[in-house]
Amino acid sequence: LPRGTVFAPIDATPSLLVATPHRAIAGGYHRGALAMERVMIAFMASPAHARGIVLASGADYLAVCPGMNELHLYRRVAPNGLWARLDRGEPVAWLRPVALPGHALAWRVIRPADTAAPLP
Repeated sequence: LPRGTVFAPIDATPSLLVATPHRAIAGGYHRGALAMERVMIAFMASPAHARGIVLASGADYLAVCPGMNELHLYRRVAPNGLWARLDRGEPVAWLRPVALPGHALAWRVIRPADTAAPLP
């Protein structure tokens, strides 16, 4: 994918930073408590509420590695939250799936001005 900022689970951020050219929103290795809180809230919020958080972060992509303990927690705490819905394969209007090799899943964040933007 073109270099960008990735909205990812906190526990995925170190690997993301080491293995890719991308930036990330929050990671547990630093003291960015507000950024970490926003990531957790967004993954557990309704898609409509999560949209505002993700857009405000400036993220270009949302990405996860299914099976992470962090994601299991989000799904258990918020069975109708953003991650739970994505995990069930439900479409989210402001996210467009992006094909990746391997196990990771990613979506391009569609901003209001990007509604006709082509996918990478």
